[in-house]
Amino acid sequence: MPDVKDKKTATLQSLKEEASSKKTKDKKWADIWECRTLNLRKDYYQKLKDVAYWERKSLKDVTDEAFERYFSKKTVHPRPKK
Repeated sequence: MPDVKDKKTATLQSLKEEASSKKTKDKKWADIWECRTLNLRKDYYQKLKDVAYWERKSLKDVTDEAFERYFSKKTVHPRPKK
């Protein structure tokens, strides 16, 4: 029967390796995405959730597509530097 301490050590090592690989993935994610709170009208939020459900997509993906369509029709100028 394996030693309990060895099992814990192996599990801890496994978790550390998993966290390390996740950090690498998260860095790639962080290069593209910014996590922010956004206030939406309730009816828009419900529509986004409905579209996500029926198209079998995440709410993030549906929102991203909506912003992408919106900004593709706009000329956006950067704000002036302070």
